[in-house]
Amino acid sequence: TFAFSPAGVITKSVIATVNENLGEIYRNSVSGASIMKIAPNVFSLLIHTGGDYAGPRTYVVTYSISDDGLTISKIAQTTILPNVADHEIFPGNHPLLHVTGTKYAFLTHETRGTTTHTDNYVIRTISITDAGAIGSVIDTKVVQLVSGQVAPQVFYASLRRINSTVFGLVSGSGTGATVGPTTLRTFTITDAGAIAATGSSYALCTTGYYGNMLFQVKDTGWPVGYNDDANHAALKTVNISAGGIITYI
Repeated sequence: TFAFSPAGVITKSVIATVNENLGEIYRNSVSGASIMKIAPNVFSLLIHTGGDYAGPRTYVVTYSISDDGLTISKIAQTTILPNVADHEIFPGNHPLLHVTGTKYAFLTHETRGTTTHTDNYVIRTISITDAGAIGSVIDTKVVQLVSGQVAPQVFYASLRRINSTVFGLVSGSGTGATVGPTTLRTFTITDAGAIAATGSSYALCTTGYYGNMLFQVKDTGWPVGYNDDANHAALKTVNISAGGIITYI
């Protein structure tokens, strides 16, 4: 924890530090970690580690932090992804996206296979109470599946909330023997955390996969940043309706 003045000046000295072994040994964090506020004094950490020799792990951990920043205490810890796949979290994304109440959604990239790889972009929903208690995974949806990669895919995807129930994902797949299109998809998540089928999809290009990002200008206008077929940085604007229907602007 650090102190910030109302003007945004950061106090150079650290107020408090927690350096905790979450249960893994031998390997360090691979894809970093992301932290977000759940409730007053309650924060959640999404972290991927290289794991011990049994393989990588992804955790959700909750901490309480006092108003003065002097006390940092772990509340709960849950293993979301044991060694069922090689997987990554993407620090450029929101660590957890609030759905409603105690329900949250998060995105991972997962690969399976040793010689060739199957790439998955997976969305999961989970419950975290305002007190920091972590529930089990509610629902799981494989959003994109590309098989036949000769090497594990690099993770370039962006998950954003469109409105109260509609979420958007822009993701690509590339570099392997099989290259899939960069595609923007929308889907719904119910108040109970159930992930519904894809509502709409829009292919941005056929082979690009770098630097995908989805962000909002105003109301239903959304720019999408991506890497096009000519290997250029590209920007398109789309309209995403309240029902998740995508139309090109």
